[in-house]
Amino acid sequence: METEPYYIDQKDWQTDDYYALHRYLNRMVLKRESKIQKFSSMDMSKMSDETKVMLYCLIVYYNAEELFELENFRQWLITPPKPLEKTLIIGKYHTNINNIYDEMNVFC
Repeated sequence: METEPYYIDQKDWQTDDYYALHRYLNRMVLKRESKIQKFSSMDMSKMSDETKVMLYCLIVYYNAEELFELENFRQWLITPPKPLEKTLIIGKYHTNINNIYDEMNVFC
């Protein structure tokens, strides 16, 4: 059984690795209606802080807050993930807009 990308150990990851994960999560959020079962089965305890923050940013950015109604995401309504202490760089070009990514210390 293959490990989902959002559970992979990120110990030695570089910018391109995070970019690939971000794109994967981005596609999932954009197709959330057809991926609801996958979202429902996500185990937050298996995800890195970086993955949780990227996923949270995508949900907020795309106004996909209906995902917060799922049992495993409901905690983020009360306590969202904390912004990352160290800036996460997931792309070479910053959009330079003030949004949730800036608040969470993610540079894309």
